[in-house]
Amino acid sequence: MGLIAGDETKHYLFYRDLTLAAFAIDPSAMMIAVSKQVSTFAMPGTGIPSFTRHAVRIAKEGIYGLGQYLGDVLNPVLGIWDVEHLKGLNKEAETARVDLVNVKAKIAESVERMAQRAAQIKSTLTSTR
Repeated sequence: MGLIAGDETKHYLFYRDLTLAAFAIDPSAMMIAVSKQVSTFAMPGTGIPSFTRHAVRIAKEGIYGLGQYLGDVLNPVLGIWDVEHLKGLNKEAETARVDLVNVKAKIAESVERMAQRAAQIKSTLTSTR
């Protein structure tokens, strides 16, 4: 476990695969849990002084932001877990699935708006030179 905890890729793969196995055992409970986790996710450090300012700078530099979260984490794991096609969910879990899909869509919309804004700013800066 120390090896897994000390290596970010192994850490990611361990939890991704553990969650996949848990979906096989109890898909309804896992759908509810994943939906809750995604909808309440906050970056580590949220709440510390000046966090938002630093998070914006980190995202602008392309180090990590909402786009990376969506493209490198959320889309791949939800795809591997095949959350949009799971069968045998109870009513509460179906509601959680709809919520999850909606949260993912809102994140994608935010990423697209940020990309458009960045392109506009870049275009404005380029045309004023």
